[in-house]
Formats: sequence, structure tokens, C-alpha cells
Amino acid sequence: MKGIKLPKKLISVIVIVVVLGSGVKIAFADQDISFMLSKWFDNKTQESISEIDQAIEKEQMEQTERLKKELQDAIQNAEEQLDTFVDTEKTTRVQELEDYATDLIQGIDMETDASQEIKQQLEQILQQAKDEMNAVVTSKQASQSADGQSDDQEEDEVTSNQE
Repeated sequence: MKGIKLPKKLISVIVIVVVLGSGVKIAFADQDISFMLSKWFDNKTQESISEIDQAIEKEQMEQTERLKKELQDAIQNAEEQLDTFVDTEKTTRVQELEDYATDLIQGIDMETDASQEIKQQLEQILQQAKDEMNAVVTSKQASQSADGQSDDQEEDEVTSNQE
């Protein structure tokens, strides 16, 4: 019997402590209800702000990566278009110069020393023009790669150099 009474006493003490403890809690709840509500609301507000901040940061990172990828694609496309344009213009201008020089050379009927000298001068002018065009194209491509200039600026510069 003594073995059974000891646990009953222990259980009784635990029940009394729990009842008194909850009673104290209830007494404080009446006095601090506004404080508890205010504290709960502040905690929920902070949690909400934190959750919103995390969502914004995550979306910002995703959109930044998307923007970087699209920008790289646009730059790559612009470079390809510029290279094609430069090659086409270079070929066209060189051919025009060659045709013009050929026309001038064919227009010269005299086979004198003067005509030979003029032919040489025309050939030199043609070669110089080709060299200058190659230098312009090469410097534009290097500049475009280093600076990332826009297509419009380079087209304007190529057009002004041609004039």
C-alpha cells in the first residue's frame, strides 16, 4: 500500500502545482492582455516583412540573371550583325575602288612614261585606300570588342569615313 500511496501523493503535488501555475498565468493575462496582443502583432509584422524581403530578394536575383542572359544574347547578336555589315561594306568599297581604278587605267591610251607613272600612282592610291579601309575596320572591331559600342555609332563612323 505504501508503494501505491507515494505515486498518488506525487501526482497530487504535480496537479496542485499545475493548477496554481495556470492560475497565476490567468491572473497575469488580465493585466497584460494589451501587451500580449501588441507583442503578437509586432512578431507577426516582423515575420511578414522578413518573408516579403526574402521573396523580393529571390525574385530580384532571378530577374537579374534573366536580364544578364538576355543582354548577352543581344550583344552576341549585335556583334554578329556588325561583323556581317563590316565585311559586306569592306568588300563593296574595295570592289568599287578597284573598278574605278580599272576604269581610269583603261581610259589612258598613251604608252608613254607619263602614262606608266599615272598607272603606278593610281595603283598606289588604290593600295593606300585598301590599307586605310582595313585599318578602320580592324580598329572598329577592336574598339567594339573592348568598349561594347552600339551598332548605330559604328555605322555612323563607317559612313563618315567613307565620305
